[in-house]
Amino acid sequence: LKEQTKIEWNFEGLTREKIATFAKCELLQVSIKKGEMDINERSQLFDSSNSEDKENEGGKQEDGKYYIMRQDIKVKGIGKSFLQETVPRLVVFWDLDEHSLLSMNARGGDFIGPASQPALFDGILGHSLRPESGIYVRGIWVRSARIKDTIMCFYGNRLEVTGRDRNDIDEEELVISIGYVMERCSNMQYLRELLEPLRGQMELHSNNLSSNTDKVSGRKRKSQ
Repeated sequence: LKEQTKIEWNFEGLTREKIATFAKCELLQVSIKKGEMDINERSQLFDSSNSEDKENEGGKQEDGKYYIMRQDIKVKGIGKSFLQETVPRLVVFWDLDEHSLLSMNARGGDFIGPASQPALFDGILGHSLRPESGIYVRGIWVRSARIKDTIMCFYGNRLEVTGRDRNDIDEEELVISIGYVMERCSNMQYLRELLEPLRGQMELHSNNLSSNTDKVSGRKRKSQ
């Protein structure tokens, strides 16, 4: 207010073309403009400042009281987009069926489970609004999961976000993190039930290998 100056920060979308090893991408840039306040802005802010001075008369003056920030968010459909695209990718909004999860013994630990979880906000905003399948680090969606329709959430330091755009994870670290959850999950019986179909596949695969080995051995004996 003392300088009678205003600074505008405008956040604008920008499409940046591919440059060398950097792929084409969508960015959010900031346009900064500095200028003098007009008469209406000065009178409005000074009136507001004077009323605050009267309320705080005799008290300690706050630091930065002459500097005011006003934020105007003007994006069409931003509320709907936030609910549909962002909320399903933030664990803080979820209400999970804990019986369907492979989770750590410690409360608030890593967990793995099916994406078919209860609708968010008790279905008030529609039953299609549910957690999105993917890999989550510290409660935030990073990328899609290799295993379809699963959610994998990690909160410790075993898994970190990587990549220029912070949208990937190291595959080896992911495998180690999944193994860590399986070794320390609170419901081993549930884990055994989930892995049971794989046992049948392994036995079938083993029998096929044995059968093929016997056939090869038989051919060798005949040739001799």
